[in-house]
Amino acid sequence: MKTVKIIAALLAALLLTGCSVKVTVGTQDENQPAETAKQVVTVEDIGALVSELQNGHVWMACAESELYSLRIDGSGLTITAYAKQDGSTEKQTLSGTFTADADGVHITDGNDNTVLELTWQLIAEEGENALQRLEMITKTEGGILPKDVTLEFYSTQATDEAGEEKMAAAYLENLQTPDPAKDDLTTLLAGYSGDSIVDACVMHGIDPSLKNRATYAEAFGIEDYKGTSQQNLTLLEKMGADVVIGQE
Repeated sequence: MKTVKIIAALLAALLLTGCSVKVTVGTQDENQPAETAKQVVTVEDIGALVSELQNGHVWMACAESELYSLRIDGSGLTITAYAKQDGSTEKQTLSGTFTADADGVHITDGNDNTVLELTWQLIAEEGENALQRLEMITKTEGGILPKDVTLEFYSTQATDEAGEEKMAAAYLENLQTPDPAKDDLTTLLAGYSGDSIVDACVMHGIDPSLKNRATYAEAFGIEDYKGTSQQNLTLLEKMGADVVIGQE
């Protein structure tokens, strides 16, 4: 009876966030190959993921000449795609309520029609206070997100639509792919003041992916770069930013 009450309480908490939840109970079939076995998702797993994403900040993913944002609040989930067109920033937005279960995420509109299906996984980079990366793959054809392409979302310091649009416009305006073999990396983030490697990169038109950061870290001689908090601060400084801890 105690277990039932705990599960009921967790479900109630999730429903208050606007997320309807399907719970899969059971264990993996021992005779089924690990790579094909269906993942068992518990209420706690889904609740922790939604809670982390619903942190009051905008999550962003850079994909060359496009930028995508993700926001989750009490009304549901909103995804926006930004791109440069005819000298101005164009955006497309998709929003709705969502259901998260063992098969992924299903976003529905006001008529309960599925408008987007995707899978997502939250991955913590290494070290204390390290970044968390949301890897998202869209399974729906013809939406605002590219199908079967992994997008890497990171939490930014933007907390509202105005802040989101400012960062998106800056990314598209300053879009660049620095080459450590040819370009001066020491001034790439000049003008930024703060402690977020993600915000600094996005505002300067650079994809803040772990792969990119590792490339720049290697150029600066930062050994065994894993994306730890201290390594990111060191990288910020070496790339010309004014590192100020705790500045929003």
